[in-house]
Amino acid sequence: MHHHPDHAHAAIIDALTFTVEALSARGDDAKLQGLAQRLAPLLSDHATIEADGRALRRAVIAATARVKVADAALDAGISAFARELLTLSGGAEDARYQGYFVDGHDDIIALGLDSELPQVAVIVGRLDGDADAPAALRAHLEPLRAAMRL
Repeated sequence: MHHHPDHAHAAIIDALTFTVEALSARGDDAKLQGLAQRLAPLLSDHATIEADGRALRRAVIAATARVKVADAALDAGISAFARELLTLSGGAEDARYQGYFVDGHDDIIALGLDSELPQVAVIVGRLDGDADAPAALRAHLEPLRAAMRL
């Protein structure tokens, strides 16, 4: 008979719990009480390990959620900036657009967060240093910086 490891583990813990409780129920027998007292720490250790495991799983889920939110915010920021840039520059072949997006903004948006962040940092640096950039473009600086801080 094949058991799933999680089910087998739960069955062992249940059996151990039962054994500790059964031994503890015999308060009139010092030897059985001694056995119960020696086994009880195993249950306590298991509870601590389970709680730590749940905390770690929650931390992984939280980190994954933060990465997804940061990536979506960067994607939205780059997309909005690129739309504004395309409107002002007249197209993807324009020198101003090419100054920010050599290969096009969709390529940056398609990247994962770890690859996207450095490229967005370069774009923000260029925009911040472009004294001739129209106010409509410069308005994207703070939203992009905010997205980078997520």
